[in-house]
Amino acid sequence: MPIRTLRFILVYGLLFILLALGVFVVATRVFSIQVVTVVSSSVHVEINKREFPESLLFFPSGKMRAQILATNPILADIRFTKSYPHTLIMTPVLRKPVALLATPARRVFIDAIGYVLSDETSAVGGLPVITAPISGLRIGQKVTDSGVVASLTMLTKFGTTLPLESLTVSEDGDITAHTEHLDILFTQDENTGTMLTTLQILLSGFRIKGTLPKVIDLRFDKPVVTF
Repeated sequence: MPIRTLRFILVYGLLFILLALGVFVVATRVFSIQVVTVVSSSVHVEINKREFPESLLFFPSGKMRAQILATNPILADIRFTKSYPHTLIMTPVLRKPVALLATPARRVFIDAIGYVLSDETSAVGGLPVITAPISGLRIGQKVTDSGVVASLTMLTKFGTTLPLESLTVSEDGDITAHTEHLDILFTQDENTGTMLTTLQILLSGFRIKGTLPKVIDLRFDKPVVTF
């Protein structure tokens, strides 16, 4: 190899090393994470400095978000904001309870997709009650019981237009949704989406007529309405 070419390789190799070293120094020293601010009064965060990234410039927001959500199921989301040169702002978003789940052994608050958030002792009130014959609940667990899932689907679909006071899941899979003046009977085994569409059409028709029935039974091929 000619000496001129060798010198060229050495010079540019040295420049590359110096540039890489400069970027490393900037990332780890000039833009090092020195302050972590948590925007929440109800979430306590403990940071493992050995595993937590040191560089604000190259902070892996997506990776850290996935790791934190995987180990903290009561969080619906967590957002990171970089405030240069040294501050990382963490904004955790807690899951919101939509119902009180009452079982033979325990009463807990759950969110719209079934995560158990806390026991009834917490200061949350005025939510619909889902009564179901299930057991083995724990905080942070996602309830997969089909009766509870169907009840939550009903709540999220009609929670604002049809205020539900309670839903009761029976041993045989039937569900009764109670409002102040109307009871709706359906089963957890049928297509919930189709059932809710049918219910929405029925309710729209009854509202146009200016009257609501006392019972709507959706457990059969055709709805049974009782006034």
